[in-house]
Amino acid sequence: MILYPNIFVVLIVAGFLGLLFYYSTLSSQETALPTGISHSPAGTVKSSRFKAVLRLLAALSLLVYGASLQPVLLQLGWVFFRMGALVFGNGFTMIPLIQQEVVTNYHWLTMDEFAAD
Repeated sequence: MILYPNIFVVLIVAGFLGLLFYYSTLSSQETALPTGISHSPAGTVKSSRFKAVLRLLAALSLLVYGASLQPVLLQLGWVFFRMGALVFGNGFTMIPLIQQEVVTNYHWLTMDEFAAD
């Protein structure tokens, strides 16, 4: 956090580092099941992970394709993702943040348009 003060990048990097460091712990917990509980063979688990990765890649490729057609949609999605990820409360807590981003930073609306809607 001291080296890079952007909270969104810090949270994403921390999530990936957590997966990287704790993956072996999670894998060992998956194999140590209580008696009487059966689990699927290792090949089935690997194939389901492979399918999940393929689905993720397909979704990301659709996102990139859609962003190339309408880049403003990617910007809009990113703005609201950032707000929704860290703002707690109801919709009224997000109104000043929406105003800051939509009116001041990106100039998608004027102040009159924002206040009217």
